[in-house]
Amino acid sequence: MMASRTMNGKNGPFTPPRFSHVYRLKTILEENSKGSWHGWEMSVEGPVQSVDIYQRAKSFAASISLGDVQVKHSDESASPAAQDDDIPF
Repeated sequence: MMASRTMNGKNGPFTPPRFSHVYRLKTILEENSKGSWHGWEMSVEGPVQSVDIYQRAKSFAASISLGDVQVKHSDESASPAAQDDDIPF
């Protein structure tokens, strides 16, 4: 959705940065004959309206690209809740 977005600029069409628009993410119940689960529903709210928020997002994206920001992944199977036998799934 983000990569397919195009805008017209002074030099023609271009793909804007991912942080240039606001996206709404919701969980929705999905189901079929094998069971039910929660999936994602994504929609575009529109371009970022605040210059300050746009600049902060741009700075954050640059920090990620430079390696200054790193994701700390957690192992859900190592959490005490994941090892609780009382949880039915």
